[in-house]
Amino acid sequence: MPLRCVQQQNEHGCFVASIATLLGKDYHQTYSLLHPGKNPYYEYSHGWNTNNVAQAAFDALTRVGIKAHLSSYRRFRTYQKYPKHALLIIRWTLLPHLCHTIVYDHKGKQFLNPSWGRACDTQYLKYVEPQLDFGIVIDKLP
Repeated sequence: MPLRCVQQQNEHGCFVASIATLLGKDYHQTYSLLHPGKNPYYEYSHGWNTNNVAQAAFDALTRVGIKAHLSSYRRFRTYQKYPKHALLIIRWTLLPHLCHTIVYDHKGKQFLNPSWGRACDTQYLKYVEPQLDFGIVIDKLP
C-alpha cells in the first residue's frame, strides 16, 4: 500500500512529517516520539541546529525504531529502481544552512513533499535533484 504523505506543521518540520509518513502516524504523534515531553505548539524550531545532519537524522530514526543506511545514490531515478522507501535530504544552494526532506515511496512509486502534503511534480524534482545532499534508505520500519 502506498504511503500517505503527512504535511509538516512547522516551517522546519519536514523531517518530522517525513518520519510520520513512514510510520503511518500523524505529525504531532511523531513529534512526541522524537521529542518526549516537548509541546510542538511551543517549540519554535522542529528541525536541527547541527552541522552533522546525517548523524542527527540517524539518531532520530533510531529513537523511533527505524533501521536505515546512508545511500550513495545521487540521482532520483536510482531510488525509483530500488525496492525500499528512502528519505532524501536536500541542502538548499541559496541557503546552505537549511535542509529539506522529501520521502521516496517505493510502493506508490512517487516522491512525497511534506511541505505540500502530496506528491512532488516533475518540475520540482528537476529543481531539487542537483541539491540532493544525501539519501537514507529505509531497511526496516517498526
